[in-house]
Amino acid sequence: MSTAKRIKALQTVQQLATADKEQAAAYLQAQQQTLQVAQQQLQQLRSFYADYATAAGRLDNARQLQQYHVFLARLDRSIAQQQRALTASQQAVDEGRGRWASLYQRSEALDKALQKAQTEFARKLGSRH
Repeated sequence: MSTAKRIKALQTVQQLATADKEQAAAYLQAQQQTLQVAQQQLQQLRSFYADYATAAGRLDNARQLQQYHVFLARLDRSIAQQQRALTASQQAVDEGRGRWASLYQRSEALDKALQKAQTEFARKLGSRH
């Protein structure tokens, strides 16, 4: 394959690699936003639980106390569910970061290969004249 054709092929592959890298970066950003929302929701649930947990002393009868405990149990399950969602979001961010890093390294390697081929091509052209 001639050097010019090799450069053209490398440029095409580099463009595809750049597009993949940018897509991975967008995915990572979206996952980071999802993680941030999950963290905020968990904090709100925990704060809500803490606020209600202090209210037991103000209850007047057994029925209110029973309803109160049922409510706190539901809230506790919601907190556990949100913690699982947070863990899943963190895993998605970690995987997205790993994919982006891999694609970034690939893109950088292709950049270097393309620059080397272009330099070689320019040197060959210069030595002909």
